[in-house]
Amino acid sequence: MGGQSLKVSMQCTRAVFLTLAVLSLFGCVTVGGREVRTMLDPATAVTATMLPSALEFTSNTLTVEPAARIDAQIGPVEVNRSGVYYYLLWVSAERADHRGERRAPSVRILDGNRVLLERLAKDALGAAPLSIVPYSTDLDPSSQYTYELSEADLRALKIDGRLGLSVSFDDSTWHLLDRWEGASENFNQLIASAFPAQ
Repeated sequence: MGGQSLKVSMQCTRAVFLTLAVLSLFGCVTVGGREVRTMLDPATAVTATMLPSALEFTSNTLTVEPAARIDAQIGPVEVNRSGVYYYLLWVSAERADHRGERRAPSVRILDGNRVLLERLAKDALGAAPLSIVPYSTDLDPSSQYTYELSEADLRALKIDGRLGLSVSFDDSTWHLLDRWEGASENFNQLIASAFPAQ
């Protein structure tokens, strides 16, 4: 009798685990009062946590010709590998007039004119650490890159003025992008609530 109870208990535990795994794989969940998206990477068996959507930026259409327009999206990713956490910055950026071989952009996250975080093209990870795409994007799949972040980097992302993004495709000419309308969430609250220090 005791053996049957133990067997039923193990089956229930396994069913609950599988249900949670499926929910995490396909949708938004609330973790500790914070709405985030979690995905199970089937290739690496790590759990990735992301903001509900990426932050979107584009060239100022009043000062930049359509042919030279740059669109970019960024989003932090928290990776949980069996209780060991590390962080990534996902970036997708492309130029309307792109020609030739693609290369990772250098990126700067700005608070007004102040640089809060800089990642150069050489800092981009050569191999994607995840087999899944953490954020959906309409941009070219070959324009997606990841950079390592630390907890200190996340703590440094405190916006007092205007959130901005600057990108460079040659490490000499920097292009300041504007935030797209419709992405009006408070950046500080997003980062603090979605990615608390472990």
